[in-house]
Amino acid sequence: MKIDATRYTMFWQNPEKYRLREVWKLAPKEPKPGTFASLLTYGRRRGTCFHELMDGAYRKVDPLVTLQELRDGGFGEKEIKAAQEMAAAVQERYKDEEVLAHEVLFESPIPNSPHSLVGRIDRIIRLDSGEVRVKDYKTSKHRTKTDTAYRGSEYCRGHQVPFYLLGARALGFEAQGFTYTLVSSGSNSTGVSISEFPTSRSSLQLRAFERDVHVTCELIGFMKERFGVEKPWPQLPGRFDSDYASILGCNMYDEYLPDGYEPKKEHLVLMEAK
Repeated sequence: MKIDATRYTMFWQNPEKYRLREVWKLAPKEPKPGTFASLLTYGRRRGTCFHELMDGAYRKVDPLVTLQELRDGGFGEKEIKAAQEMAAAVQERYKDEEVLAHEVLFESPIPNSPHSLVGRIDRIIRLDSGEVRVKDYKTSKHRTKTDTAYRGSEYCRGHQVPFYLLGARALGFEAQGFTYTLVSSGSNSTGVSISEFPTSRSSLQLRAFERDVHVTCELIGFMKERFGVEKPWPQLPGRFDSDYASILGCNMYDEYLPDGYEPKKEHLVLMEAK
């Protein structure tokens, strides 16, 4: 089994949501632009625009081409403009940064296991000291210093850190640490703010985490085989389950597409069905 940080976290947050999203490949339909529901996805759309703009700049694509691709992809001017301001601030601040890899896919096999960790790393950089670090960008609305610090500490405790450190090492980069770069949009009186949150994991912690991922993959396989996928799995309701609330606990079967849902699009090539 191949598993990424999102799927790993989702399974432990709510196995039933994992069944619906990752086994049955269901995703909520995008709300119509201009509706109240569309406001709830604004942050995600802005983040996508930001990463596309950063990727275009790294590959030296004409900015007008990237902007047109975003518009053609259904993104609105509001999120595009906010993302432009964020990307410009990041590019100015880190214009002399040595980038070793950008938007790079990885697959990290777990020793003595049939399973692998997979994902896509925003950047791998080398500091002036020679230290190699994994870097991940997160975009956000304007936040207070206290809220920003809390959000940064939450990210640093997350599972993405060991996933990406192991991924960087599988790619041949001896990354010693990980840095979250939180990019917040400006308020009426301030511009874009950029906050860095460094963290790390020891080699012992990474080995222990590989075992945890192996056990998780084995557990998912056991649940599929022992209990099947048609009937619900255990529910552990949380604050991120509202998008699946209407179908949590429902039986599923082939060729059934619940109202308000559509086939999930896979954005990680390594996870596409062969």
